[in-house]
Amino acid sequence: MQLTITNLTATPVYIRDLYTAVQPGIPVVTQRSGAELEAMGGLQEAIQAGSVSISLTPSATETASQVYQVVDVANPDKLPSYTTAGRPAAASVPLSTIWNSTTGIPNFSNGVAWVDAAGAVV
Repeated sequence: MQLTITNLTATPVYIRDLYTAVQPGIPVVTQRSGAELEAMGGLQEAIQAGSVSISLTPSATETASQVYQVVDVANPDKLPSYTTAGRPAAASVPLSTIWNSTTGIPNFSNGVAWVDAAGAVV
C-alpha cells in the first residue's frame, strides 16, 4: 500500500518508525503493508497530535482482492461502522469484523455471510 505523509506544521516532524523527518511542503511517499502500518506507533502519535496527515493508496493486488481495511488511526480499536444495507458483501471481505450501526452489534464475515457472535446469519 502506498503511504503518503504530509506535514501539517511549519517545522519538520520526525517519524521514528521511518527514521526520517517530514519537511513542511514536501510529502514523504513510501510503501508499507497493512501490518506495518498498524505497528507504526510513532506515525500514529504524530497523526493524533495533528502534526501530519496521511493518505493510503492500495496496490493493484490489494484493490483486486479487496484485502485491505481502513482503520481510524485516532481510534484504532474502533471497528469500521456500516448499516445493514450499506455493509460490503461478506464474500468481498472474508474474516473481517465490522460494527453494524443498524443492529448495534458487531458482525463477522465468514467469507460467505455476515454472522453475529453466536454464528447466526445477520
